Amino acid sequence: MPFFCVLLWRMKLSKRIWAVIAAVSRMVMWNLPLLLLWCVALAAPAVGDLPKLWQLEYPTVRYVLGLLRIMTCSVGLAVTVATVVAIVARWKLLRWLLALVALAAIATYAFLMINYGTRLTPEIFYFIIETNRAEATEFLSAHLCHSNGMWLAVAMIVLLPLWIALDTWWHKRGHELSPGMCKVLTSVLIMAVTGAACAPSTWMMARSLVVGDKRQYNDSFGLDTMSNLMFCRIAMRHADELILEAIAVTRKAVSTPARRMPNAPTVVLVIGESYIKCHAAIYGYPLATTPWMSHEMRHGRLWAFADAVSPFNNTFKTMQSLLSLNSVGLGEQWHQRPLVAAIFKSAGYQVDLWDNQRDFFSETTHARGLNGFIYHPDVKKLCYTNLNSRNYSFDGEIVTDYSVSASSGVSGPRLVIFHLRGQHIMASKRYPHGAGFDRFTVKDYAFRKESFLTHEMLEEIAHYDNATLYNDHVMGEIFKLFCNQDAVVVFLSDHGEEIYDYRPSIGRIPLGSNNHEYHEMDELLHYQFDVPLVVWCSPIFIKHHPEKVKQIASATNRRFSTDDIGQMLLGIAGIGSASYCPATDVTNEKYVAPKRVVNYEFKYDK
Repeated sequence: MPFFCVLLWRMKLSKRIWAVIAAVSRMVMWNLPLLLLWCVALAAPAVGDLPKLWQLEYPTVRYVLGLLRIMTCSVGLAVTVATVVAIVARWKLLRWLLALVALAAIATYAFLMINYGTRLTPEIFYFIIETNRAEATEFLSAHLCHSNGMWLAVAMIVLLPLWIALDTWWHKRGHELSPGMCKVLTSVLIMAVTGAACAPSTWMMARSLVVGDKRQYNDSFGLDTMSNLMFCRIAMRHADELILEAIAVTRKAVSTPARRMPNAPTVVLVIGESYIKCHAAIYGYPLATTPWMSHEMRHGRLWAFADAVSPFNNTFKTMQSLLSLNSVGLGEQWHQRPLVAAIFKSAGYQVDLWDNQRDFFSETTHARGLNGFIYHPDVKKLCYTNLNSRNYSFDGEIVTDYSVSASSGVSGPRLVIFHLRGQHIMASKRYPHGAGFDRFTVKDYAFRKESFLTHEMLEEIAHYDNATLYNDHVMGEIFKLFCNQDAVVVFLSDHGEEIYDYRPSIGRIPLGSNNHEYHEMDELLHYQFDVPLVVWCSPIFIKHHPEKVKQIASATNRRFSTDDIGQMLLGIAGIGSASYCPATDVTNEKYVAPKRVVNYEFKYDK
């Protein structure tokens, strides 16, 4: 690019061409502060990728290629957009508004990189779409109270008036366009034209990065903000196609109805949220966070599986695999296998879904994300008999509502799915205060000796453990609801979490190529991917199905990945179907422990 710029400077162009260049350059120079701000906002992610290029094999060659790609496509595309913005922004209020947008983009990129080690991705878009007002408020409260979020907010408040002052000063001074400045701005325009010319290839590259259900980034090339937006748009449109594929596969599978045994039991699947396995007393935690489950375990009605792992630390992707019959360890994608609820329904089961994360508004405004998948019109028709009609402040209310709305007067077997809020971010809002669940306080953590812990951190840990205690109470209510029925309850979490367990970190840092440097990778994998998996059997189920109980009890130490939970449910229910695979049913004697890969990339057991 510099070579072409120098070549152009030396060329003796006609006066008409120089007049056009000079006219455009004057328009760009008029809004030079806005141009520079937008260049930074759009090109920062691509430039930030330069250090990663040295981590690759043959770093020198790939660094040069990556640098050329960044300077021509990424930075060029950023300059293209910034130039257009600078030309059209002729009014003061419009300039200030566009400056605010650029600063917000910079702050967003900085926030994602500092807190999560990622940039703008389809997963971030899914998160935004799925987040309702209450969750957004909780998320902002949780992060703005921490130093990183607070400093970014302060920077936004300070930088905007500083930029406005710079812009005002710039427009008050004269703008003599010297030959040297004209050539500099000509170089900018060349980059803008280059970026515009590269836009189609960037679009095609973004399309090539969407493979099946996986997000793939080519580490040789930096992706600027515009390229990321292109990629996210393509990936989200691709998600719609995957839902339609899953529906077609499910329709084909249920065209031949599944078979159920004569004394088929009721099966209850309870899906928790952000449950850290090592914070459960049934897994050795020193605080009594699971009194109900511990009681049932002592009386021989509950079994805790020791080695269950979620394939993702992301709710959206985990739920897709939990509700499908695919096996990630076998290389299967969720949309390539039928939905487990549809198999149960085709076998004559009543299928009830009570979901405390259901966003009724989002179902009607888009077809992407978790709600768009679970509540797609065709999915609802294929899979469910009854659905909840409202949201609940706390998870305990979901059990009460189900007991009143759908559990009475049912003669046949049921598949009941409860999707809880669990210990989701802002754990202090996940349990009713003053109702006996404020049991743990800072004074209970004398056994925590880590030097980084502060009083505020210990308070958050206490809230998390209280939310875990309330989750156990909810499980106790579910046990009581089904204790006089031929029923089995399976509880697991979508993924794990961090709450200042081994480092001063809360939440989940996404795994990716920029996380290889963490010395705590082993701990990160265990805290974010290890999940509790427990099976509770009613006294009637234990009496009527002793062989099933024996199979469950003998499987508790087997290596397991939760994407195979659907096969486990089919096996426990005794449903005969061509979609059932004994090798991926952990309770079956033909079970083969999977090669566990998390987030499509990391070999968990290595």
